[in-house]
Amino acid sequence: MATGNHELFNLPPNSVVTEAFIVVETAGDSTTSVVITMGTAAGGAQIMTGGDGRALGRSGTTVAGVNSGTGATVWLRIVNTGGTATNVGRFRLVVKYIELDKHTDEMTTI
Repeated sequence: MATGNHELFNLPPNSVVTEAFIVVETAGDSTTSVVITMGTAAGGAQIMTGGDGRALGRSGTTVAGVNSGTGATVWLRIVNTGGTATNVGRFRLVVKYIELDKHTDEMTTI
């Protein structure tokens, strides 16, 4: 993915995010930093802050208790700083959430 804001997916209504992080598999080649955040708005960091696209492994800090209300779009923001990066790297995004209105074996409808 390129530097900028990227729309990812929708959280179901009345869901609470319990954990969010990235797992970097291939580090980005920016000379200073590759900062990755996730939010409920373009450019936001309401779900996760501090993802480091230059450090292999797990990074990012979950913003506790984000509630999706009537449903929310999850956005990813990638910011390269310090020179021209040709590769932001390869990473996986993990967002764990609980649907407050669901019962055992009930399926999610989005």
